[in-house]
Amino acid sequence: MVAYSSVFGDGRGRTHPKYAAVFNSSSTTFGYISGPVDHGVWREKNGELELVAQTGKHAPGTHSDVNFYVLGAPKHIAAETIAFSGELTGPGIDETNNAGVWVERNGGLELIAREGDSAPGTDTGVVFSNMSRYSPDLEIDNLDPRVQFFFDDQGRATISTELAGPGVDETNNKGIWTEIDGELSLIIRSGQPLAGLEPGITINHFGGITDFPGTGYAALRARLTGPGVDDTIDWSLWAIKPGGEPILIVREGDLFDIDNDPVIEDLRTIRFASLGGQPNASGQVPLNLLFTDNSRGIFVATIPEPTSVMLLVTGLGLIFQRSR
Repeated sequence: MVAYSSVFGDGRGRTHPKYAAVFNSSSTTFGYISGPVDHGVWREKNGELELVAQTGKHAPGTHSDVNFYVLGAPKHIAAETIAFSGELTGPGIDETNNAGVWVERNGGLELIAREGDSAPGTDTGVVFSNMSRYSPDLEIDNLDPRVQFFFDDQGRATISTELAGPGVDETNNKGIWTEIDGELSLIIRSGQPLAGLEPGITINHFGGITDFPGTGYAALRARLTGPGVDDTIDWSLWAIKPGGEPILIVREGDLFDIDNDPVIEDLRTIRFASLGGQPNASGQVPLNLLFTDNSRGIFVATIPEPTSVMLLVTGLGLIFQRSR
């Protein structure tokens, strides 16, 4: 019988690789265990802990002799449903195909995406790449995956990772996919145009997805490039919701009406925009806006459903002040 080992930490919210770790999120437990394998994922069901995945055991969606080697900390999606990233080991496994994302649904674990698989919406030979940060020395900071993922309350996935293959370079090697009708669809790729941008303008670079658990939304800050784009208008904020296209929330250089009165117009030019907090379930997200006249405020944007093509920035100024 495999038993839980003791739990130790380093005092900074991290765990030491020599010891055990337990991660709790709602009904999900993640931990290192003593015995012939080193960690696993459990979740509570009907008042009992149930093993979902364990290193040294078969990784669903792969060849029968391919096993989990490292498990990432799980994300709780909905009641008794979790997802996690993992590393693989076994015949034919190398650094080009040794990582993936799994979700528990339809009565078992399902592989959503794997490094080395064809990337939907791209040219033949282009694959998911560089999903993992795992290193053999087991430095705990390197166990967090490069692939990012989140799920909405319906269990639909959105993932962000890098690409490799013919024609892929540093200008177009990142993408974001979301599940639409049960299949991953490419919604954002660096170097490609997006709805809401002028012709010729593309996303040059984007960082990580900011996931807001419990809301079904995520946000992305992306840098733009193209005709007429300079360092005063090159950053943008986007809303992402599984099952739909990304929606432009706001962009540097946009004119913004700070007056709530529909008759009175007070337009300011946005110099910088950032998230002011977490969206609520209705799709309302607070924004911190700094304008070119050095005034600033906190406003609310209402994000429509993914089928919509317009973003309603209400201009509800919660706080407004002029810097001096």
